[in-house]
Amino acid sequence: VFRQRRALIRAFVGRAVQDAQFRGAALAFEHEVAELAGGLLLAAPGVVRHPDPPLAIRLAVAIVFGSMIASTLFGDVRQDFAQLDDDSVADELARNFLGYLSLDEAFGRT
Repeated sequence: VFRQRRALIRAFVGRAVQDAQFRGAALAFEHEVAELAGGLLLAAPGVVRHPDPPLAIRLAVAIVFGSMIASTLFGDVRQDFAQLDDDSVADELARNFLGYLSLDEAFGRT
């Protein structure tokens, strides 16, 4: 989806850089996503095996958002990223997210 709406997202990111209030709303959305993910993932104690689960969830969400923003702003400049279709990009980002949180085994992903 972020590739299809690259121009729109680029405009939002550009505005966020220049407008502190808009940037605050964008960061609040990212925080809300992290809170929702954290609520689900932390509901089962011991599933997130990272030493600091709440921090790791916030950082994992930031990494995914950052990857999408970088791709939106700069295009698919990395050949290994550019050759992936949207489903494969989603799979790789999910793999990264789950692996960072040490959740890959819990969700049957490697």
